Amino acid sequence: MNPVYLIHDETLDPETLISGVEANVQPLLFGQTELPPQGARVILYLNDESIKLLWNNASENQWQLGILPHPQSKHASRAFCPANVKLTDCFTKLLEAECQSLDTLSCNGTPVFSNIIVGELLVFNLKDTSHALSRWHALINMVRKFRQLQLHSYELVTATDQRISLALLGMMVLEQGRRPWMGRGLAEILDPGDRRLSLVAVAPRSVMAFIALILRFLFQGRINPRNLPDSIGLIKTRRLTLSAAEGINYQLDGLAMGAKELVCEVQEKHIQLISPQLKEKTSTSDIRKDQLKMAQLPCGSAVAELADKPIPLFHHASEDEFRELFRSLRENAIASPAFNVLMVLSVLLAVTGLFADSAPVIIGAMILAPLMAPIISLAMGLARADSGLLQNAIKTLSGGIVLALFCAVLVTWLMPLSTLTSEMRARLTPTLLDLGVAVISGIAGAYANAKEEVAKSLAGVAIAVALVPPLSVVGIGLGWGDLAMAGGAMLLFTTNLVGIALAAALTFLVLGFAPFHLARKGVSITLLSLAIISIPLFLSFQKLVEKNRLIRALPQGQVSILDHQAELSIQEVIRGEPTLISVKLVSSEQLGTAHVEALKQSITQRLGQDIELEAEIRLKR
Repeated sequence: MNPVYLIHDETLDPETLISGVEANVQPLLFGQTELPPQGARVILYLNDESIKLLWNNASENQWQLGILPHPQSKHASRAFCPANVKLTDCFTKLLEAECQSLDTLSCNGTPVFSNIIVGELLVFNLKDTSHALSRWHALINMVRKFRQLQLHSYELVTATDQRISLALLGMMVLEQGRRPWMGRGLAEILDPGDRRLSLVAVAPRSVMAFIALILRFLFQGRINPRNLPDSIGLIKTRRLTLSAAEGINYQLDGLAMGAKELVCEVQEKHIQLISPQLKEKTSTSDIRKDQLKMAQLPCGSAVAELADKPIPLFHHASEDEFRELFRSLRENAIASPAFNVLMVLSVLLAVTGLFADSAPVIIGAMILAPLMAPIISLAMGLARADSGLLQNAIKTLSGGIVLALFCAVLVTWLMPLSTLTSEMRARLTPTLLDLGVAVISGIAGAYANAKEEVAKSLAGVAIAVALVPPLSVVGIGLGWGDLAMAGGAMLLFTTNLVGIALAAALTFLVLGFAPFHLARKGVSITLLSLAIISIPLFLSFQKLVEKNRLIRALPQGQVSILDHQAELSIQEVIRGEPTLISVKLVSSEQLGTAHVEALKQSITQRLGQDIELEAEIRLKR
């Protein structure tokens, strides 16, 4: 019977394993005896460092190698040993288990049992700790480092000689079949049937993106390789060379090391491993090809802009990223015949809908409105302090407004109707709620223009909702000579215009299309204008709140008035001195002046203030 060699350290008494075993086991103390012969069956009870010293010998001598769990070999034990098995049981299994050829990962010739970590990658470990308290401590420590975190420039060369320059916060290199000690969230990326190494790169362009990535790992815990976050990149290849101008500090299975460059490669069938837990790998991909998913990471001109600098609070777009958007916004800032035609048609349709008191017709006018283009261009001009873009956008927007007012006034003069409809009345008393609509519209418009995958027509509708109807009401008010009506609608229009421009400018700022120092002046002026406009909006909102309070305090439904039963409904409440309350009374009995007076006294006592009551009485039989 061929002997089985047990290489162990001084922490093991080999008799505890050999006794009762029928196999011919020869114990060898590590470092004090000769190595086993070629082709021998060898079982190791050693720490990670000692196993790595014998690793290449095992390959050269074609040992059939088995690994026993050792207290100081957490990486090798995790990768090659059965989980939750006692030492004696594991030894018995290794004596009986078959051997198979195994691909292994190396870094600069050193075997890798778990992973190679370059830079700051604690984010992958937020859910790997065994206690929630330590996980939150890890999160707190990371938050403290936000302002010290930096991206660094690296050059990567794959097995097919694809050369990539990137600015990265950190990287992790691991072999597909391993269970890494760190990075449980990467489980879905690893494919045991893929015989390539995987590099997971982290490159948040801003502190906000890094926070979003942390929260995703903390609460979701895993990365889907089919839908990678914008801050994560993935490379799968057989060989990968990493280099940096100032060298690379890294951790190999938790051990801190440094080198000018790292050469990581998968060594095919490098080790004959005895392990009952390993299964034959079936390749599910062409290992000769490289898989790269790095499009979202900073490359090209962005590397020089972001490398070796503190990560900004918000993402700064590179010149390549905003060049096309900026060209498009410059074109949109200039009035065209199509813009003027659509402006006229949308206002004519809106005025018709307002007179007809038809919401669907007004919505049609919103869809036609072309105001999105100059307003978004105006917002970019404010964000980047671009005087040329600002002048063109203001000129186009002013021309469109004048044209719209002229058309609205003309239609009003020609229209034989002079009744104030509910759709008109709804736009005469703007409040802070209307400002909220404007802000949301501005964010939608800027975001849709910045992101190609978002339909820009959606933003056009959102912005038109807040601009075309009040502008048309201004024209109707001027046509009737009602300055109060025109002034109320103009306040709403101005509120929406300023709110949209400010929100869009801030959105461009957050998305990284403008630096803070350029945006400071334009945003400050817009904020000041918005603050001034907000004063009457706040007062109007207070009146709305008070009106709702009065309505809730008023009696409604079935009421008793001087022993007569009636159905009471509130029609309108108009604040004033005194407050006018309009109600409708429906009763099967005849109601008269005495009943109305009794109802007025009851409401006065309930509200604690004088009122003027306007009652519509209907007899039901």
